[in-house]
Amino acid sequence: MGTTDLPSSAFDKLRAKAREWYGRYQQARSRFDSLPEAYRTFFEQDMLEADALAARAGSALQEGLAAVGYERALDAAALAETVLESATLDMVYVEQGLGPLVDRLIALAAVNSRLQASLERLEAETPRTSTDVLALVDAYSNVAVAWGAVLEANSIVDLLAEGAFAEDEVLDLIFLAAFEYITADFFLDAAENNLDYGLGFGTAPVPDEAALQAVAGIMRRAADANLAFFESVIVEDIAQAFGIHPDEVKLDFLTIDSDYDTAVGATGSAAFFEQELTTEPERSIAILGSALTAWAESNVVVAKYYSLGAEVDFEQGVITGFSRERPLTETLNLATNRAEELLQLVGEEEPVSALYYHENAKSYREGDAEDKLIALFYDWQAAALAEMLAYFNGDFDQAISEEPAGNSPLWRWGAVGIQ
Repeated sequence: MGTTDLPSSAFDKLRAKAREWYGRYQQARSRFDSLPEAYRTFFEQDMLEADALAARAGSALQEGLAAVGYERALDAAALAETVLESATLDMVYVEQGLGPLVDRLIALAAVNSRLQASLERLEAETPRTSTDVLALVDAYSNVAVAWGAVLEANSIVDLLAEGAFAEDEVLDLIFLAAFEYITADFFLDAAENNLDYGLGFGTAPVPDEAALQAVAGIMRRAADANLAFFESVIVEDIAQAFGIHPDEVKLDFLTIDSDYDTAVGATGSAAFFEQELTTEPERSIAILGSALTAWAESNVVVAKYYSLGAEVDFEQGVITGFSRERPLTETLNLATNRAEELLQLVGEEEPVSALYYHENAKSYREGDAEDKLIALFYDWQAAALAEMLAYFNGDFDQAISEEPAGNSPLWRWGAVGIQ
């Protein structure tokens, strides 16, 4: 049995990366403050939120929580840079007109090339251990989100090319596409960081192709089952209640719910990797990373709209509470216990990626309703990654074999059942 603490070298790397992200936040904040007041006013509240995230990052680092500090610093920088770009786009349009605004959007579209470069780097990375495989899975899970964002932004740009829109509609579409390109850029940064702090740990050899394909297949089927359940129960009920086609309801959810949008996008990226990648283990690792994101995000969607009865403020895009508080507490406890037991089972392999998510889950659990759902999301990922490692290195089979058939909690911990 191992520990649920980060290895010291991973701690140091995460702390260093957190400081890099904090520096990016500070730079974006400073540039935002230098803009004319007329372009800052509308976005000031969002920048204050970035300030709060940055403050929490600093507090976490002082408390010795490198993973939490990194997470908060990344979020602070991402939000601050997004706010800065939004205000800048506004200024470009007001002062220079629509043409220069389109030019700026085209410049942001350069993330298409960066996406390809990131994929090539991941394909070229040769894992040394099963723990390295987890780092690559985690990186591909972030690339999957970036891929979905780029695909969405490109489709908006293609739509704009048709030219059948009023100017106010064009502006809305440009800002939406710009947001997706910026989002993709941050997730590609996160993917690179996954490799920087997650590689180089463990001793168990890389699993064979059959094992990787089996786990990837399980995760894909679990994600597909979650999405099918959501669409057949929640979407169908809403469609019938309002007398509209289910596709309209799904489109609305894609617009208003980032978890559902990300789950659908990650499902698409898994299919993309399956077609585009031909060598192993890169192909299976890429599919597994996409499937992990699709599964974890679809778990959130099902929990939000079905099992936990989340009360959602769609105008603000936040969860304000849950109608089923007791199931929420039980689900949080179960997710935490599963993650900790599985992390201890594979602790000697130093599963940095899984430990990262578990540390953040513990931090988010003490927050508001929105944070509690994030805590679930992170512990589900921690448990899934740790379970993959246990399967790859044989710990899972050994732990089950040492218990009377059917009595071990591990029997209930298959990847399909971590919900």
